[in-house]
Amino acid sequence: MTDSSTDERKAALDAELIAAGQSRIADKFTRQWARRAAVDPTQLAANPSAEISPRRRSDRRLTIARREEVPRLFKGWLLAAVFFSLWALPVAIDLFGVAHPLLVAVLLGASLWGIRHIMTPRVLRPFSSTERKQLRSGAFSWPTTPAHLHKRFINHLALREQWTAAAARNTCVGPAAYGGTATYAWREAQLVGLAEVVAAQIRADHTWHSTVGDVHRARIDLNGTLDDINARAYRIWLVHANTIRPLTVSPAGRAVTAHQADLRRTADAAWDALTDRVLILAGYRDQLAAIGQTITAISLIQSDLDLLSTVRARSTDELARQLHIDAAMSELENSDLAGRNLELGNLRAVLETQLTDLRAQLLDANFPLPLDTGVA
Repeated sequence: MTDSSTDERKAALDAELIAAGQSRIADKFTRQWARRAAVDPTQLAANPSAEISPRRRSDRRLTIARREEVPRLFKGWLLAAVFFSLWALPVAIDLFGVAHPLLVAVLLGASLWGIRHIMTPRVLRPFSSTERKQLRSGAFSWPTTPAHLHKRFINHLALREQWTAAAARNTCVGPAAYGGTATYAWREAQLVGLAEVVAAQIRADHTWHSTVGDVHRARIDLNGTLDDINARAYRIWLVHANTIRPLTVSPAGRAVTAHQADLRRTADAAWDALTDRVLILAGYRDQLAAIGQTITAISLIQSDLDLLSTVRARSTDELARQLHIDAAMSELENSDLAGRNLELGNLRAVLETQLTDLRAQLLDANFPLPLDTGVA
């Protein structure tokens, strides 16, 4: 691995971390992985179909179940019981006149129970104790409090110090103030939180919910990718949690140092590959956003083309010719109307002059009126 590629990877990762924001990374990490049991598939020797439901760390056990096909013989007996129940109800009514309410309830309940199991192709069945033990061996969870950094980690003292220093930098509120401290303390948890942020951005993109990815087989298993990133990041973190510098320089100490150095180099290689995977996931997000913009632009252009086709499909020559005629006729009519308007103006002036004269005559006229003296 060249130094230039390492610098480019680090620069790209730093850019993603800055864009996502540490508080958002801590919040996403807390919501998805803190106080939650996950399964490392590499630790499972068998039972690849195991389903482990998420539980908080306060729970001391995992609810483990598997789906199995209902046996056909069992389905046959259920089908027979349903038909018998449906047949027995009218028979009971014929024999006793009125069916007993308890009998009706029993027969209907048996029928509904049988129909439910017949229509259910797969049911949940518990694993055996041996299978549970195997599955629990692959279960893991990130630490959410200093109490979880106990002595089963060789480097637990350094981990506690790192946790304390990270808690002082954690400015989150709510659950992320506790569970998100791991993202401030260790790069592995931070990378998991960043992957969750990128995944949330992918899910928020409308292109992700369209059929474009299905048609072109570009859709990825996002949940499986996140589970895998979380498990691999935890394994890398375990190297840091279980390596410590020997206190003495002795043959045994040198052997441990050499072994741990090889382990760290392997973990660094795994870290580089995992970082590349998260960056590729971020590139997938960017490609989705670009495709969404392109699809929007295509839709706009297609709308314009559809409008142009609609306009071309209609004959507009006759309409244009008539509009030219209308414009010419309107000019002639406007000239005639303007002349009539001028005539009305002149008529108004004559009438106003006449009105003025009549008012002057009324005011200046001296017409004495005879007085009525009352003499006959």
